[in-house]
Amino acid sequence: MPYIQEAKVPVPKLAVESTLTRRASTSNIKLPFIDGLRGLAALYVALAHTIGLATFGRPLSAQARLLLSPVQWGPDAVAIFMALSGFCLMWPVVQTEGATLAGGLPGFFRKRCLRILPAYYAACLVSIGSVMLGAKLHDRHGTLGHILANAHLTPAVMISHLFLVHDLRPDWIYTIALPMWSIAIEWHIYLIFALALLPLYRRAGIAATAALAIFVGSGVHFLLPSHYRVDWMHPYMLDIFGMGMAAAVICKAGSGEDSLLRRVRWQNIFWGMVFGVYILLGWCLHKRTDYSVMEPFVGLCATVLILACFQQKRFPTESNRSIRSILGLLESKWAVAVGAFSYSLYLIHWVVIAHVKEVMDRVHLPLPVYYPVAVTLGLGLALAAAYVLHVVIERPFLRVKERRAMSPKLELRPASAQTTATIS
Repeated sequence: MPYIQEAKVPVPKLAVESTLTRRASTSNIKLPFIDGLRGLAALYVALAHTIGLATFGRPLSAQARLLLSPVQWGPDAVAIFMALSGFCLMWPVVQTEGATLAGGLPGFFRKRCLRILPAYYAACLVSIGSVMLGAKLHDRHGTLGHILANAHLTPAVMISHLFLVHDLRPDWIYTIALPMWSIAIEWHIYLIFALALLPLYRRAGIAATAALAIFVGSGVHFLLPSHYRVDWMHPYMLDIFGMGMAAAVICKAGSGEDSLLRRVRWQNIFWGMVFGVYILLGWCLHKRTDYSVMEPFVGLCATVLILACFQQKRFPTESNRSIRSILGLLESKWAVAVGAFSYSLYLIHWVVIAHVKEVMDRVHLPLPVYYPVAVTLGLGLALAAAYVLHVVIERPFLRVKERRAMSPKLELRPASAQTTATIS
């Protein structure tokens, strides 16, 4: 099988590009800042839930509530996940000449199953076992009792989670464990991507594809009568996924002088959105809890950040200090390391911190000691449990997926770098 290796003799550019085009369906370009952003988003969700449970039922001063307000918006991180998902699924597609999926539809769904299902089912089993064990060991009057009651371990709920359809009913979606709600939504977006959005992209381009995703995702909220809305399904996540797809297309076409990637100052747009529109929408116009407005906007911020970081890596001579600092954070070893098991962290942290909360409530520590101990212990144990889930369940199946892909690993080179590769 052909493979790419370093060589001292330059190969004509057209020869390299034509061979890479033939092999692009299995390309696997590594962008460390993507893993870092995913890791920080997962860490934010875990921290937000840890602090939320630690302070649940406890008195907090107005100053403390104001101080903790930045870590109260876990759905913002889910919006970032969705933008990353759209980018990461579209990125290998745009490497190909015909915008094809590696292995076709069967190969795409096989890889998605290997990526999503093993850790998801394992986390579901741990959560169900934890709920049953907690119901026997603890009373139903504390925080854990409230969480156990919301698990709703009925046959219908468990079957819905088995087939990833628990987002179809409002009384199913937040059951078993709170973070599981987004897995079913993302799974259904995978189906829409492969069966609808990608065929449309091949025929009409990315503008029409992203516009359709935004129209459908937001239209079911803003255009339908209130009694027909399905807001519990978070349809606006389709908007964000479409934005991530568009970012991948812009990045792929970004080598020319007149490309959107190069001529737009994405870093200025990003900071303007964060400090201007985000504050205006969220706080001045009191839309902070209107997820149908705020989450697509957060997803747009994440998409612009991806473009700004990609621009910085693609054109390092056109440096921007603020984005360079963010890129340094996102590509730091610890952020990328957390990103490696971020999916497991997202899945398992809830059940871990719930039991830590129950144990801490029985210790009766003074409040100044209780809060830092509960948060540190809860987050630390959640990270440890997530790493175990990643090593035992997630990583072996990821290796199976990688062996099936048999893809060369390419690095994003600065625009000024010379291509010196040989195909053998």
